[in-house]
This record gives sequence, structure tokens and C-alpha cells, in this order.
Amino acid sequence: MHLQQFWEKYRESQRHFSRIDLPHADFYQANLSGFDFSQSNLAFADLIWADISGASFEGADLRRSVAIWMQGLWTDFSGANLSGVDFSCANIQSADLSRADFTAAKLSGAQMTGACARQACFQAANLWGVGASQVDFSGACMKETTLSTANFQAAQFVATDLSSADLSGANLENVNLRDANLSGANLRGTSLKGANLRGANLSMSDLTDTDFTHAHLTRTIFSDRGYEDTLIA
Repeated sequence: MHLQQFWEKYRESQRHFSRIDLPHADFYQANLSGFDFSQSNLAFADLIWADISGASFEGADLRRSVAIWMQGLWTDFSGANLSGVDFSCANIQSADLSRADFTAAKLSGAQMTGACARQACFQAANLWGVGASQVDFSGACMKETTLSTANFQAAQFVATDLSSADLSGANLENVNLRDANLSGANLRGTSLKGANLRGANLSMSDLTDTDFTHAHLTRTIFSDRGYEDTLIA
């Protein structure tokens, strides 16, 4: 399908475009809320300032798309290829990100509160300063991911791979990190007050100025490195 054909169908109020082939599509500031793009090829799309709230991109190819300031509340990205996308400052609250591939993606400043990101891949992605309270990252791959100064309050990281991730200055209060892998992670200045770290692996992590007040540390694996000014009470 050519982009001109898409806009013709758009003007005819068609909203179902599953399995279309439309790479490099220009959707700048477009209202695509409620559309069905499942299993479609939309790689390298321009979604800056677009509204895709409630739309379905389940299993779609959106790699290297630019979606700065996009509105994507309740959007379905489950199983989508989002590698290398730029979702900086996007609003994807309550979105379904489960099993999505965000490898090397940019999500700095994005709002993700209440989203489901179970078994998603964020390896080497940049989530600096994201608002991600109550997000479920259980089973996700967040290896070597930048998560500094982000708000993850009450989020779920059960069995999540956070090895070598940068969590410096992040808010991890009351999060569930049971059986998570935090080996080699940067937790400098991070608040883990009330966090569940049962069975978590913190070996070789930087715990300088980390606050573990009232954290649950049963079976938590530590090493002898990086305890300067760490608070455990």
C-alpha cells in the first residue's frame, strides 16, 4: 500500500490496516487513535506528536521509528519490533509492551505508569528519567540499560535481568525485585526503601549511598564491593 492510498482510506473512515506494508510512513501529528496496525510493517515511521491511543501495533515492525511526544495511552505494542525507536517524552501509560523488543531504544522522559512490559527486551535502551511507577517489568531483559533518575515506585521486576544497568539516583521504593539479577548494576544513590529483594543478585554492584531501609533481603546475594555509606536498617 502506498501512503496516498492509506490517506484515501483514512478519509473514508477505515481504521483496520493490519498486515499493511508502509515503511517510512509520515504520520506527523496524525490522529490514529483506535486504529489496527497489527502485524504491519511501519519501520522508520514518523509518529512525532501523533495520537495513537488505544491503537493496536501487536506484532508490528516499528523499528527505528521516531515518536517523540507521541500520545499512546492504552496502546497495544505486544510482541512488536521497537528496536532503535525514539519514544522520548512519549506518553505510553497503561500500554501493553509485553514481549516487545526495545533494544537500543530511546525512551528518556517517557511516561509509562501502569504499563505492562512483561518479558520485553530493553537491552542497552535509554530510559533516563522515565515515569514508570507500577509498571510490570517481570521477566524483562534490561541488561546494560540506562535507568538513572527514573521513578519506578511500586513497579514489578520479578526475575528481571538488570545486570550492568545504570540505576543511579532512581526511585525503587516498594518495588518487587524478587529473584532479579542486579549483578554489576550501578545503584549509587538509589532508594530501595521497602523493596522486596528476596533472592536478588547484587554481586559486584555499586551500592554507594544506596538506601535499603526496611527492604526485604532474605537470600539476597551481596559481594564485598561498593558498600560505602550504604544504609541498611
